[in-house]
Amino acid sequence: MADAAIWASKEGWARNHNDIDWEETFDFPGGKRSWRKFVSRGDDGTPEIFIITQDAGLVNARHTHSEGEVQFIIEGSLVLDGKEWGPGTFFHQPKMQPYGPLTAGPNGVTYLNIRALPADAKDRARPAAPGRDTVVRTDIKAKG
Repeated sequence: MADAAIWASKEGWARNHNDIDWEETFDFPGGKRSWRKFVSRGDDGTPEIFIITQDAGLVNARHTHSEGEVQFIIEGSLVLDGKEWGPGTFFHQPKMQPYGPLTAGPNGVTYLNIRALPADAKDRARPAAPGRDTVVRTDIKAKG
């Protein structure tokens, strides 16, 4: 966390996301783009915490993660199961529970993502695509 101003002590740490640069994740189909700022990469025993912003209409395919996560919409909206969810909405996905697709709303979306990492996170499999830390599965069928 040396790349931005930070307060740290034995009790914990504090960091302002405005001191962190955006990183482009990777290109999605249709030329849609996504960026994120890591508040914590989870390498110091804390959860992985990042803010992500996505272009309007970006579709994140149905997938799962090897860790559980919580998302909180800050601005814009996400469409899930035909319902548009706006600012103030929390999502929770248990580990290995398929969800999606998630589609960024007409004005895009910015949300906070907090992902619990296992104790052996340094040894977990690395992403197949640059910047991608999800386990994408194309064999998952929607319920119903």
